[in-house]
Amino acid sequence: MNFLSLKVRGIRSKGKAGWVKGLKSSHGVDFLAVQESKIMDPSVWLLPKCWGNSTFLFDCVNSDGIAGGLICWWDPSCFRQTGVIKSHHVLVISGDMVHSGFHVNIANVHAPNDAAGRRNFWNELLFYRRSLFGLRIFLGDFNLVRSIDERVNSDFLAQNALSFNSFIADADLFEYNMCGHKYTYMSSNGEKLSKLDRSLVCNDFMSNWPSAELTTLSRHLSDHCPLLLSIKNSDYGHIPFRFYDSWLQLPGFVDFVNSIANNFVFDGPADIALAADGQFVGQPLSGINDIKITHLIG
Repeated sequence: MNFLSLKVRGIRSKGKAGWVKGLKSSHGVDFLAVQESKIMDPSVWLLPKCWGNSTFLFDCVNSDGIAGGLICWWDPSCFRQTGVIKSHHVLVISGDMVHSGFHVNIANVHAPNDAAGRRNFWNELLFYRRSLFGLRIFLGDFNLVRSIDERVNSDFLAQNALSFNSFIADADLFEYNMCGHKYTYMSSNGEKLSKLDRSLVCNDFMSNWPSAELTTLSRHLSDHCPLLLSIKNSDYGHIPFRFYDSWLQLPGFVDFVNSIANNFVFDGPADIALAADGQFVGQPLSGINDIKITHLIG
């Protein structure tokens, strides 16, 4: 599955629905989480404008006037919902990942702006972490940085960072290395930069997909970068075979290779033969001039 998170700052604003739809389509997104939608009761016409014509399901937390608002879309062929939890600052969608069978809880997060509100919010998230079974993903705008190097031209409050890091440790959450942009938020004048948006996962999630990729995409119609978490496995074919020059000095090595090549049998195009599991005939591999298989494969 591919997960996309974006603080959109008003989904009805000119061009934003089309932008979100373009991100979803171009990156093969299966689960889409939007923060600060600034709408109540998303209309039937708006939701497909953000997702496209393919089948989707959704759930949402309505905005408080023109503030806040959370929406999640997902592809039911990839994710089968079993439950939902809603509060003002988080929308938790629970369900099963169809292709892997794992049960996962996906929290669409928009943390409060004030420090006291965030501390209460961390406790709320810890409660969900302890009460829900299965894998966990927390993605969205956390409104805090973890260290001083995650801010440029804005105040760093060590106490706030300590509170945030304590929550992450208590919740047993981890971060993938982020590719793309270092900062996810930029002020309107371009002077202030911060890493406010994140995708945090539990240890079991990271153990199952250690090579997952987290990428910050270019901000376009928002002051926040979209975050793409991709856990789709890519198959690049056979692992390349390494050949060492020193092997050529092994007694009998060249004769051994020649004997294998001369007795290789394959019925098909020559280029396909290079990747095929050939049928070897002739002398057993372990009996040619005392060459051991380990000498060949390192």
